[in-house]
Amino acid sequence: MNDLEELLERVIIDFHIPITADEIEQSLFNYLREEILCDISYNFCNHGEKYSTKDMRDEKYTLKFTGIIKSRESMVTSGFDMVRVSNPDIPYLVLFRAIKFDTTPGYDNSIKEFETLSTGKEQLKLIDDVRKATEEYFSQRPK
Repeated sequence: MNDLEELLERVIIDFHIPITADEIEQSLFNYLREEILCDISYNFCNHGEKYSTKDMRDEKYTLKFTGIIKSRESMVTSGFDMVRVSNPDIPYLVLFRAIKFDTTPGYDNSIKEFETLSTGKEQLKLIDDVRKATEEYFSQRPK
C-alpha cells in the first residue's frame, strides 16, 4: 500500500451497510455525540420532484451531505462528506456508504505529511475515535 492509499484508508470510514440520511442524522450522529463528546454541524442539499400523474407521486432525496465534527476535548475540527451510493432499482432512494474526512491540499499525499499540520495529529485522533464509535454503532444496530 502506498502513502496516499494509506491516508485515504485512514480518512474514509466505510459503513457495514448503506444507510439513509435520516438514520445518519437521527441515530448515528446522536451516537457519535454521546460516545466521543463531539459537536456535529451538517448541511443537506436536497432535490425534489412533484409529478402530475394519476398517483400524484412526489420524490425527494438528498444530493449532498457535508459537515464538520468538533471534538469537545481537543477543540479540533474536521470537515467531512458523506459518500453516496445509488440503487438503480430505486433511483430516488439515496443511501450513504461512508464518511470521508477532508484532507488539506499540499498535505494530502501521506499520513506523515498530514501529521505535520498544526492540528494534524489531533485530527487523525478524532477520525480514529469516529471510526471506533461508528464500528460500535453498526455492531449494536438492529439488523
